[in-house]
Amino acid sequence: MKIRNIINNMLQSYGNSNKTLHTNLEGRYTLTKIKPDGSSSIVAEFPNLITNIGLDRMGTDGDFLNYIYLGTGSATPSFTDTAMNVFRAASSTSSTGSDVFTAASTSPYYGQITKVMRFAAGVATGNLTEVGVGWSNTGASNSIFSRALILDNGGNPTSISLLADEILDVTYTLRWYVPLTDVDTTVSGYVTKIRAAYATGPDNNLNWSFNSFGTIGTLFLGNSDVLGTILTSPTGQSAINKTVSLDTYIPSSYSRTFTITIQLNDGNIVDGIGSAVIKHGLGTYQVSFTPKILKDGTKSLSLTFTSSWGRL
Repeated sequence: MKIRNIINNMLQSYGNSNKTLHTNLEGRYTLTKIKPDGSSSIVAEFPNLITNIGLDRMGTDGDFLNYIYLGTGSATPSFTDTAMNVFRAASSTSSTGSDVFTAASTSPYYGQITKVMRFAAGVATGNLTEVGVGWSNTGASNSIFSRALILDNGGNPTSISLLADEILDVTYTLRWYVPLTDVDTTVSGYVTKIRAAYATGPDNNLNWSFNSFGTIGTLFLGNSDVLGTILTSPTGQSAINKTVSLDTYIPSSYSRTFTITIQLNDGNIVDGIGSAVIKHGLGTYQVSFTPKILKDGTKSLSLTFTSSWGRL
């Protein structure tokens, strides 16, 4: 006997008619010039534009921030951009040694990754007008996660001049926000309440860390049907063995559906399953079930979820 697809399309578009959850993203560039004497100064700081193909890439791969690009083009950035306007140089050389992950400790809660790529002296000499992030070392077509014109303090397009003996560090910060509102719905006769969990941690297994939506994290189940705050989770949660299948990503959907299957010998909790905690993509979510799901060694259980993401 199999309890099939008790939860379907739960972690999806937050605030839309489906009454499900969604992760919003935004990014920002900071350009820092370093002179031969070691002195440095920020020469530009401005928001980004995340492309449609960048959002698509998040659904299948985690490499969408591997390279930072510089260019000399002047075309207005568009969601439909697929490459730099006029590509000049790419870098995957981190000046910090590794990416930096942080999480906000107060509301509004978010996870954030900061990448700092260095362009060595002589690599991109001259006037520069555009910057981008993506997954090809040539800034080639169909490889742009983000593209932006370099802007001045007033938000107007400008250029920066890089001398042959100057270094340029380009910082890209990508931030994704934790939903603050519960979502209540009924699926297959089960009343469910969905809420974000572990907004500030505790670790990379259960938090708002940086992952592709093509990967599946941890599943926890528990007897309690009382959710924790968005900083915690229901009490008594334990990791559960599982198998996972991912549906094929549909381009332009910016969502990924996956099914977790719990076999006969796992998840057999006395008095029933009252809640679950699921890590998928950029977020961790908790969900309660009323009535509790009664599972024993004669039943397997399949839970189907859909995560989605988009621009802030």
